[in-house]
Amino acid sequence: MACDLPPILALSAADIAQITSSRVVSDLNAVVCGLLVNALEAKAKRIRVTVNYASGSCQVEDDGCGIAASDFAEDGGLLKAYCKFPFRVG
Repeated sequence: MACDLPPILALSAADIAQITSSRVVSDLNAVVCGLLVNALEAKAKRIRVTVNYASGSCQVEDDGCGIAASDFAEDGGLLKAYCKFPFRVG
């Protein structure tokens, strides 16, 4: 699937100042559900889920268009504080 994705962007100072809550992950099922929602929002047609309750780990692989490869680079926006994926509506 070809994807034309914008890069992950840093939030503005005004947006950062408005962040006052955090999300608590209550259990492994909630993590899996969240990752499945992400895959579906990325228009995935194939999703593979592996869950290991003994170790408390999971892996979700999909063919969706969620993150550009360049955002995985060291200077990309992935996993940096106060960054967002610029979703397009429509």
